[in-house]
Amino acid sequence: MQNGADGIGRLTGGYMRPTGGAAPGNPRRDAGGPRMARESAGFGAILEGKLSEVRFSKHAEARLSERKMGLSEEMRERLNGALQKAERKGIRESLVIMDDMAFVLSVRSRTVITAVVSGDLGESVFTNIDGAVIA
Repeated sequence: MQNGADGIGRLTGGYMRPTGGAAPGNPRRDAGGPRMARESAGFGAILEGKLSEVRFSKHAEARLSERKMGLSEEMRERLNGALQKAERKGIRESLVIMDDMAFVLSVRSRTVITAVVSGDLGESVFTNIDGAVIA
């Protein structure tokens, strides 16, 4: 069997390497080193954070603007929290009620579809939603 083991070594031609890194002498071995890993992790965290934030459709932005509905950073955080709650519950389209405002939110695309202030709510009917979150 000794010859069999030697045969495997010859067949692989030395291409079997530990999974800890590339072959010695390979220029890609330590490209970037620890600093690059830290920067990539930082970039990844920033990107993940941006991708997880609620976005606003053009229609929702127009509604916010014409109704002079300013959203503070704290309100945006609450809206993001409502999105995460809806996501955990498996909601696809949600009505989010926050203070004197209501938002229709597409959970899948993480997008506010429309926004309404309490003065405009009246006897409103919200359709095509499968859940509601009070934020």
